[in-house]
Amino acid sequence: MRTGLDISELHDLSTTHNPQTLATKIAHKQSKCKSYTDLKRCSKLLNLNVGDSVRVRKPNHVRKGDFDFTTPRKVVAKPYDSAYELDDGKVWNQERLAKARVSEIPIENRKLTTDVPDETATLRRSDRSVHKPIWHKDYL
Repeated sequence: MRTGLDISELHDLSTTHNPQTLATKIAHKQSKCKSYTDLKRCSKLLNLNVGDSVRVRKPNHVRKGDFDFTTPRKVVAKPYDSAYELDDGKVWNQERLAKARVSEIPIENRKLTTDVPDETATLRRSDRSVHKPIWHKDYL
């Protein structure tokens, strides 16, 4: 059996006659390799729930000055293991999604607070002493 994984240590007479045992050992070894690689690359799974706000990374090239992500959208369902359906009806892989911060949620969905300063507040000049720069002096 040819694989990209080194199985010379696994290859003995007991597993040659039983391919399922060999396949099980290879799958176990590959899962160990995957977990090690994921740990070293710091890969993280995105844990989203229905109702969370997410942004979708735009595909291909994004022009200078444009946003890399779309406006926030809501997660409607999780049809597959690593895919989410959004409120626009499209299904996106979790690699292209990022959680939206609360400040990125549109204004109509947030409670607005009115923090108006007092009318009694008066503007005053700074007490800091300001000196003219040296290069403004006349050296004649």
